Amino acid sequence: MSNDFMKIFTGVEGRRDLSVADVDTLLFDVDGVLIDVSGSFRMTIISVVRFYLEHVLGWSDGNLLKVEDTELFKKAGGFNDDWDLTCAAILFFLYKEALAGSRERDRLLSFKPLLQDYTTAIKNSPLEGLDAAVAFILEELPKATADKVMLSWRREEITRIFQETYAGADLCEEIYGGYARYISSPGLIRTERPLLNNDLPAGTGCRLGIITGRTKGEMKAGLGLLNAERLFPERSIMTAEDGKKPDPMVISVMMERLGAKRAVYVGDTYDDLRTVLHYRAGGRSNCLFCAVLTGPTGDGNREFFRSEGADLIADDVNAFLAMMKEVRDSA
Repeated sequence: MSNDFMKIFTGVEGRRDLSVADVDTLLFDVDGVLIDVSGSFRMTIISVVRFYLEHVLGWSDGNLLKVEDTELFKKAGGFNDDWDLTCAAILFFLYKEALAGSRERDRLLSFKPLLQDYTTAIKNSPLEGLDAAVAFILEELPKATADKVMLSWRREEITRIFQETYAGADLCEEIYGGYARYISSPGLIRTERPLLNNDLPAGTGCRLGIITGRTKGEMKAGLGLLNAERLFPERSIMTAEDGKKPDPMVISVMMERLGAKRAVYVGDTYDDLRTVLHYRAGGRSNCLFCAVLTGPTGDGNREFFRSEGADLIADDVNAFLAMMKEVRDSA
């Protein structure tokens, strides 16, 4: 274990000398924290990249992205929105096609730059996420070639295919509005499973809130899956329509809305952590970050979160909540 961290509860480690005794508010991300989305959102990204390249652009083999590749984007930052991540991934392969002069899968995967080079350039850019990806492509290609690439890259169409793949033909109208045009099968949302033990939050005595990149329609479906409408009334939830991580505004607004004095935000991605760090960069120290290891990379992210500035790291949200209940009972 890193010298800066020590075990403080079963399944929870924290920075030395850290106290959560005065925490009165718990804020949660949803995907990978309250809900297991290992078979939904990340798999949707993979499926949409392949579908768009093969069925929209006519490639013979669009199987170019693996689940572990999506983590490269997440660790670059600025890709809390999986629609943007999918668009950035497709843009990269169109860029590679232009460079290699080929759509052949093995050649594209081996032809440099590699995906890690692309995501590193995005991370080092003064721009964020998809804006950084677009700027990279425009800078790297001659204008005529870049224009051709951009004509093949249709963000609205990619986003719609994503929505339909995730929600499925049966739930697309309910979650996003409008009938499915591309997908006729049930959506990958059907693979989602609850991670939260609903009996635990009340035992902490804390106010509860959600800050998520889900849309309102996605969040409504998520609350139904969790059976947690009573735990999280509408006022305690901020969705993508209200603000996007890593903008620290989302924490400021929720802290004020809930009357929080000191909070912990529980998340599973780099942008979750960055949201808290950006909030604290404004001179405020009353929000901690707890990383949970139930995202797609699992325990493989432990050292990453230690080094990037997390305050707490928990095996899952229930271990964290059990710790907070113990803190309350011991007070």
